Amino acid sequence: MATNYPSPYVLQYTTTTQGIISKFKIACQVLNNPTPGTTFTDIEVTTKDGGSVFLWLGIETFLGLVKASFQAVTVFSGIELFKVQPNNAGLQFISAYDFSISGDSGQAWTPTHYSIFGFRTANGSTMRITYLEPANAGDSQLSYPDIPLWEQNMVDYVLSDDSWLYGADDSYPIAFLRRSQGQNEAIWRKRNRPNS
Repeated sequence: MATNYPSPYVLQYTTTTQGIISKFKIACQVLNNPTPGTTFTDIEVTTKDGGSVFLWLGIETFLGLVKASFQAVTVFSGIELFKVQPNNAGLQFISAYDFSISGDSGQAWTPTHYSIFGFRTANGSTMRITYLEPANAGDSQLSYPDIPLWEQNMVDYVLSDDSWLYGADDSYPIAFLRRSQGQNEAIWRKRNRPNS
């Protein structure tokens, strides 16, 4: 059974927190159909307003906002771009970007904790941005006015006309729904009770 990847391109980045590695994917619209091995700094993506931005600059802008939710022990790195193959037949590697940035929150990180930011897309579906092991704790659902300023800044960027982040339903996010947070029970069990 094929995996249902978002389309048409997928960007993957890695976070490492005290030896714990997590991978995250974000969909985007890439211009000019780059071939495998294209220099990453030459790749452009379409923005919500129909313009374009170099993908490396879009990544640095987005993760520059995200890092405020992570302690300095978390490092973002390992940026890779893939093209989704027809009929969800898999991902074709296109390019990689040598990038590293550390979190800058003064709060302690919380193992197996997550924050999920939910958005409504223009085609009526939802899009999520997930943080794993950020520098916050608790179990709640919060609306925009109740999340911290640094998270509001990230949400504002995702919804802006300059945003390149794309939903799996081939449309851009148009509204913020909520931030949900709590403990990821599956990851907690895997780390703390590997034989259960």
